[in-house]
Amino acid sequence: MSQADLAFEAGISIKHLSYVETGKAVASRDILLQLAAALGLSLRDRNALLEAGGFARQYASAICPRLRSPTPNARSICCCAATSRFRPS
Repeated sequence: MSQADLAFEAGISIKHLSYVETGKAVASRDILLQLAAALGLSLRDRNALLEAGGFARQYASAICPRLRSPTPNARSICCCAATSRFRPS
Protein backbone atom coordinates (compact mmCIF):
# COMPACT_ATOMS: atom_id res chain seq x y z
CA MET A 1 0.00 0.00 0.00
CA SER A 2 1.41 3.38 -0.94
CA GLN A 3 1.51 6.37 1.37
CA ALA A 4 -1.16 8.06 -0.76
CA ASP A 5 -3.42 5.00 -0.58
CA LEU A 6 -3.01 4.75 3.19
CA ALA A 7 -3.74 8.44 3.67
CA PHE A 8 -6.85 8.16 1.49
CA GLU A 9 -8.11 5.04 3.30
CA ALA A 10 -7.48 6.62 6.70
CA GLY A 11 -9.12 9.89 5.71
CA ILE A 12 -6.09 12.08 6.40
CA SER A 13 -3.88 14.18 4.15
CA ILE A 14 -0.74 12.75 2.60
CA LYS A 15 1.20 15.66 4.06
CA HIS A 16 0.02 14.92 7.61
CA LEU A 17 0.80 11.23 7.23
CA SER A 18 4.27 12.14 5.98
CA TYR A 19 4.80 14.42 8.99
CA VAL A 20 3.71 11.65 11.36
CA GLU A 21 6.08 9.19 9.68
CA THR A 22 9.05 11.55 9.91
CA GLY A 23 8.29 12.72 13.46
CA LYS A 24 7.46 16.30 12.47
CA ALA A 25 3.94 15.77 13.83
CA VAL A 26 2.59 13.61 16.63
CA ALA A 27 -0.36 11.40 15.76
CA SER A 28 -3.46 11.76 17.88
CA ARG A 29 -5.28 8.74 19.24
CA ASP A 30 -7.94 9.15 16.54
CA ILE A 31 -5.37 9.29 13.74
CA LEU A 32 -3.70 6.11 15.04
CA LEU A 33 -7.04 4.32 15.13
CA GLN A 34 -7.86 5.52 11.60
CA LEU A 35 -4.49 4.25 10.35
CA ALA A 36 -4.96 0.93 12.16
CA ALA A 37 -8.38 0.47 10.57
CA ALA A 38 -7.05 1.36 7.12
CA LEU A 39 -4.27 -1.19 7.54
CA GLY A 40 -6.68 -3.84 8.81
CA LEU A 41 -4.75 -4.41 12.04
CA SER A 42 -6.04 -6.88 14.60
CA LEU A 43 -7.32 -5.54 17.93
CA ARG A 44 -4.15 -6.75 19.63
CA ASP A 45 -2.02 -4.86 17.10
CA ARG A 46 -4.21 -1.77 17.45
CA ASN A 47 -3.58 -1.84 21.20
CA ALA A 48 0.16 -2.14 20.55
CA LEU A 49 0.03 0.81 18.15
CA LEU A 50 -1.84 2.93 20.70
CA GLU A 51 0.67 2.05 23.42
CA ALA A 52 3.59 2.86 21.10
CA GLY A 53 1.97 6.25 20.51
CA GLY A 54 1.73 6.88 24.25
CA PHE A 55 -1.96 6.12 24.66
CA ALA A 56 -3.86 3.61 26.77
CA ARG A 57 -5.18 0.40 25.26
CA GLN A 58 -8.70 0.61 23.86
CA TYR A 59 -9.60 -3.05 23.41
CA ALA A 60 -9.93 -5.49 26.30
CA SER A 61 -8.24 -8.87 26.19
CA ALA A 62 -10.60 -11.81 26.25
CA ILE A 63 -9.81 -14.19 29.08
CA CYS A 64 -11.85 -17.34 29.24
CA PRO A 65 -14.29 -17.30 32.17
CA ARG A 66 -13.91 -21.08 32.43
CA LEU A 67 -10.24 -20.88 33.34
CA ARG A 68 -9.58 -20.65 37.08
CA SER A 69 -6.03 -19.31 36.73
CA PRO A 70 -5.18 -17.71 33.38
CA THR A 71 -2.05 -19.00 31.72
CA PRO A 72 0.19 -16.95 29.40
CA ASN A 73 -1.54 -18.49 26.38
CA ALA A 74 -5.07 -18.40 27.80
CA ARG A 75 -6.32 -16.23 24.97
CA SER A 76 -5.29 -18.81 22.39
CA ILE A 77 -6.93 -21.75 24.17
CA CYS A 78 -10.19 -20.12 25.19
CA CYS A 79 -13.00 -21.97 23.48
CA CYS A 80 -15.52 -19.28 24.42
CA ALA A 81 -13.74 -16.45 22.58
CA ALA A 82 -13.21 -18.63 19.52
CA THR A 83 -16.91 -19.39 19.25
CA SER A 84 -18.04 -15.82 20.10
CA ARG A 85 -20.04 -17.02 23.09
CA PHE A 86 -17.90 -14.85 25.34
CA ARG A 87 -17.85 -11.08 24.95
CA PRO A 88 -15.29 -9.20 27.07
CA SER A 89 -16.75 -6.33 29.06
